[in-house]
Amino acid sequence: MDRMAQEAGITKPILYRHFTDRSGLCSAIAEAVLGDLTNEMERSLARVATTRELLFVGVDSFLQFVERDPALYRFLSYTAPTVLPDSRKPIEDFQRHMALLVASVVRDALEKGGFDPVPSEVWGFSVVGMVHFAERWWVEQAEPPFPREELSRYLGALTWRGLAGGPELLARQAGSEGGA
Repeated sequence: MDRMAQEAGITKPILYRHFTDRSGLCSAIAEAVLGDLTNEMERSLARVATTRELLFVGVDSFLQFVERDPALYRFLSYTAPTVLPDSRKPIEDFQRHMALLVASVVRDALEKGGFDPVPSEVWGFSVVGMVHFAERWWVEQAEPPFPREELSRYLGALTWRGLAGGPELLARQAGSEGGA
């Protein structure tokens, strides 16, 4: 708090007057940072045309943010919520927003392909969870085993292949269950 007040050019009591406690300050920082990230990702996604591009660009936009300031992302995602449970909400809101955005993209693709859109939401949340935990593994390495661009490609490829093959797999499973 002392360093933040000093860098802002204010006294600590003024900082505390605006943010009643550390949790409030962490939440405000998280909301601002994640709001900027959401806007940045949505701008990137607005420039692409295909579902495949949307998935690859979305993953890479998020990982670029993590790569730019891994300490900030670790603080927002792992440190602050552990120490200050109230500060967990902004990151959870961000993850939910991203999962619903992915689900919407998946739903549109399934409907255009003539497939049942029911699994779109579970797949949207699954994609966000996969990217989140892969990013966490990558960031926690003392020396990342490969550059961010490769991580983006690996996750994008797995996501695309999994989502592209999902409807056919479900149809085959339904067909084999119906014949049993």
